Amino acid sequence: PLVKGYDFVKGSRFALSRPAGKPGHRIFGNRIIVTVYNVLFRTDYTDLCSGYNAFWKRAIASVDLSDWTNQEEPLLNARVRKSGLKVLEVGHHDRGRIGGETKQPSLRQGTGAIRTVIRERFRG
Repeated sequence: PLVKGYDFVKGSRFALSRPAGKPGHRIFGNRIIVTVYNVLFRTDYTDLCSGYNAFWKRAIASVDLSDWTNQEEPLLNARVRKSGLKVLEVGHHDRGRIGGETKQPSLRQGTGAIRTVIRERFRG
């Protein structure tokens, strides 16, 4: 998609299938996060936190990433959307974790993502 004119390509674990080994409460939480995002930013994404993103260096230079960390994908997506970049969501298969468990509690991670989306939507 980048070669075909898109500036930013974001992945979706849900566009092609259900992610392997993903607990139901995390799938439900992701649906809430992405629904809030879609309503506020007028998009139709299926996933906001897949971790799969590709972009042109020249395009991402127009996005304010001064306080972004790799743990805040909702922030990245919100700022990319507000910058006017041409974005495409593409599906990818998620075979689940190779090992270990998430280090972020579900409720804290989910509520933090929703707060970020709301804050960024109304940020000047």
